[in-house]
Amino acid sequence: METPKGSVLETDEKRKAVLEWLNAHWPKEKRPCPICGQTTWNLSSDLWVIARLTDKRAVDLGTIYPSFTITCTNCAYTMLFNAVLSGIWQVPQSSENEGPTNG
Repeated sequence: METPKGSVLETDEKRKAVLEWLNAHWPKEKRPCPICGQTTWNLSSDLWVIARLTDKRAVDLGTIYPSFTITCTNCAYTMLFNAVLSGIWQVPQSSENEGPTNG
């Protein structure tokens, strides 16, 4: 699969940072898929955003969580990791004229 242009993780530097983080926090002996048991994973080339859903079923775009995913190449089970807490994505500082920051 070709990496789309403009993807956050399309650069070797960003992908390397994600892989280093995964290797530091996810021991190789604990990497089988919890669904099918296979050990082959695919790292997405994009960051994804999870938005908070309010009690009125509205999407709160002021509170979003950038995340990266890895997917089992056998059964498509997908794991989601917080890109801010992992250090992959830095939250921009907001000014008084902008909305809340995310992460």
